[in-house]
Amino acid sequence: MIHLYAFVSGSTALDAGLEARPFGSLAAVVGQGEPEPLEHGLVVERLLDCAEAVLPVRFGARFANDDELASAVAPMLETLEQRLAHVAGCVEVGVRMVARHEPVDSGDGAAYMRARLTEQHALDDVHRALAAEARDSVRADGEAGYLVSRDDVDAFASAVERLLESHPSLDLLCTGPWAPYSFAAAA
Repeated sequence: MIHLYAFVSGSTALDAGLEARPFGSLAAVVGQGEPEPLEHGLVVERLLDCAEAVLPVRFGARFANDDELASAVAPMLETLEQRLAHVAGCVEVGVRMVARHEPVDSGDGAAYMRARLTEQHALDDVHRALAAEARDSVRADGEAGYLVSRDDVDAFASAVERLLESHPSLDLLCTGPWAPYSFAAAA
């Protein structure tokens, strides 16, 4: 059984037990057997140290043999190459954004709605500011992922700190850098 971890480009040495199977300008990083989910994630994160671009694959992508792997990759090759080019030199930085709800007179529904709208505007402002610092971004339910150049991670974290200071009604939690899972939709 072949387990697929990620697609990479610009790869150097891989951990023991991993192999790179070439497809066009990219390689599929595979191993034998069925790893635990945590092991899968740790392998993908370590690939950031040995590849220019990493496009993670969801846990559970298994193939009986190389022919089955090639049959699955071939129709997606152009899309995978485009996605890898998009994430090249980058990592994902996550930001959790939560508004601190200020007490509002429960008898005044309009005041409550205005307070929630003000919070939403603050969250939108923070997201726009951070998205301007990143190559790409995705946002859903108070969480956002930002595709950031590896060289700019510290500057991005500093931008989060500045926004936290300038928006006291918000809590912001910055995590990462991670492999760009949120930007691997094609994989």
